Amino acid sequence: MGSAAAPVKSVAIRLYHLTFYKCGSQWVRDILADPRIAAYSDHALAAGGIDLQSQRWPELQTGQFASPLYSTGTGAWALAATPSDRAFVVIRDPRDIVVSLVFSVSLSHSPSAITRLLRAPIADATPADRLHIGMFLLAQWAEYLRSWKKDCLGSNVILTRYESLLVDLPGELRRLFEFVEWDVPSSVVEAVAADNTFERRSGRRPGDENEFSHRRKGIAGDWRNHFDRDLGELFENAFPGLLTDLGYEESAEWWRLLPPAIFEPTANPEQQRSRLLAVLEEYENELATVRLAAAERLRDVDLLHAQLHEQTSAANERLAVILRGGTTRRELEASVAWRCGFRPVKAITSLFRK
Repeated sequence: MGSAAAPVKSVAIRLYHLTFYKCGSQWVRDILADPRIAAYSDHALAAGGIDLQSQRWPELQTGQFASPLYSTGTGAWALAATPSDRAFVVIRDPRDIVVSLVFSVSLSHSPSAITRLLRAPIADATPADRLHIGMFLLAQWAEYLRSWKKDCLGSNVILTRYESLLVDLPGELRRLFEFVEWDVPSSVVEAVAADNTFERRSGRRPGDENEFSHRRKGIAGDWRNHFDRDLGELFENAFPGLLTDLGYEESAEWWRLLPPAIFEPTANPEQQRSRLLAVLEEYENELATVRLAAAERLRDVDLLHAQLHEQTSAANERLAVILRGGTTRRELEASVAWRCGFRPVKAITSLFRK
């Protein structure tokens, strides 16, 4: 797929980005909604941030997509989708989901009723008990996650893994765009992917952890730094066969290879303060970007408002002339008001006869 002089109109569909918490959902949404992608996809973000366990599927029109939609499985998708709909499903190693959930809820996630409920208990718990809480949270939708096994996918579904996006983001995006028939030039894919790496978005290298940031570490397999043998066995017993069903392990005995204990480093207050300041800077930079985009959008709205005001004033002046009886039907049909579809004028013209 090479560069193009102008965007080629893509096939209009309804695209649903289906995923689970801590699977890079906002990362993927930002990429799909990037103006450089939208110029070629010709599809607009219409809904997102919806948990389908408790909320309804969004109503989309063709040429729209929803991203992200959380916590659903193949059964619900089969009932909700039409033959022309497409699903882009992103999953992640459930053990990494557990670890990321614990850090997110306790330290980095924006306050909500749920985070307020769990934040203090997680902070006060031992490292092992924190993972117990994370496993309990995963249990709420583990079976939906399990349903996205490779042999259970329909022809209107494309699935990728968070791990694959980390390794080859441009390649996975090309695979998605080919599947949904969005003719996005390779140069555009490369540019958008480069701007959305962990290092570019966080200012840190992958693996350089900041537990207070929503972009905490940016790697796959971090669960190995937190799971010992007992926790691994507990996970397998709680979710039997989940890892083998999803292709993350070849055997249910994987936990036997884990170390008997995990060393937990002592927190350094000065390092914690430094990381908190880094997160504040990261959020301030994002806020500045949002403010700039909002200001540009406001200027567009002001310009459109001025144009509409000018057209309305012209139509009102022409209508005043009509009401004074100074315009024939033919003149009226040629007027700006008529060309702009000023419906009340159309009714008035029926009173005129040449």
